[in-house]
Amino acid sequence: MKERGRRSWIGIALLAGCAILAVIGLRLLSSPPAQARGAGVAVRDSAAPESPPATAVHAATPAAAACDPGVWIDQYREASEAYARGLLTQPDARARLIAASLLGHYADDTEARIQAAAAYADAVRFGADDPLVRWVEALRCPAASADCDPGPALRRLQQLEPDNAAVWLLALQARNRDDAAAADAVLQRAASARQYRLFNTEYAQETTQLLLRVPGPAIGACTAARMRPETGFAGTQAGAIGFLAQDFVSALPTPVFTELSELCAQPPPRRRQACIDVLSRMATDADDVASRGLATALLVGSIPDDSDALWRERLRRHRWLALRLSESADRLRAEQPLRLLREGEIPGFESWLAETGQAGIPPLDWLPPDPGSRALILTGRADSGAADGYRLAPR
Repeated sequence: MKERGRRSWIGIALLAGCAILAVIGLRLLSSPPAQARGAGVAVRDSAAPESPPATAVHAATPAAAACDPGVWIDQYREASEAYARGLLTQPDARARLIAASLLGHYADDTEARIQAAAAYADAVRFGADDPLVRWVEALRCPAASADCDPGPALRRLQQLEPDNAAVWLLALQARNRDDAAAADAVLQRAASARQYRLFNTEYAQETTQLLLRVPGPAIGACTAARMRPETGFAGTQAGAIGFLAQDFVSALPTPVFTELSELCAQPPPRRRQACIDVLSRMATDADDVASRGLATALLVGSIPDDSDALWRERLRRHRWLALRLSESADRLRAEQPLRLLREGEIPGFESWLAETGQAGIPPLDWLPPDPGSRALILTGRADSGAADGYRLAPR
């Protein structure tokens, strides 16, 4: 490979990686502070100045503990765990999966973890024909090891969802990297799929619905007043559910399709059309920031064709939307803590922008702040020096 081509490939790979890192940053912005997980531990912004531990004050003052959002959230969590235990024998495969996973997430001793693991195994067996159950099983076992094998879950997923490109891309990620022919075969199968749908959104929706049914404790006025300043979430039932659901859902691994990036960054002619097909489907159907950003950046930087200008504009709009979502995270979790959980990341944010009368597309002259992305949008190349002298074309 020529040196310039190598530099270009590295640049595209870095930009694609930025799309993945962007969503990790969004998760951090929207996830509840870790301090709230422990009973009686004060919840505060991690960026706030250091102060003496609030636990001592709360322990010494029952009235103060009664107003502590961390105490109330822990009571809500305990009520959620009790409710979840009652679902472990219900004939609802998804409820059993979420309940068992929730118990495992909050297990704080060896016995509780063993019981939660057994409940999760039962839920997986019971939901063997549910694609969400199989998806979660495959995500929790990304590669074959002595402890688990994703093969059975992936094969069943392919039978249940043969027209879902995400299922084949997940299998691509778990493949033997020395078998190039097998990788091309899986990529071709993904390219022929008619939709791209991650089940992470459904997992968040199922979790939210389960937590909404929990008979949680009432919130007092003093706790409600402290909830938003100390946790960022509204002092309401929805705020508590948003807090717990974000903490729980963010623990499920997010697919990171590095194999797709390697195969479709400057693909050889035999693979080019398959890459265009699967990335176009992914960029169009994805409801999460990471998938759409990765696919659009790869299309622009690696597979220029007659539609390159269209994809460069779509990348510009996507980067703007991702930045706006990051900037709006505090307001969303305070005012609409369940919206993105219920509607999906991109659809939920777009509907919120429209509902609040905010612009849904960037100004015509807007460009992202980082030079690599600006260059990719303006020229189709990741080399930041290539953007000199270019301006946005009329739209």
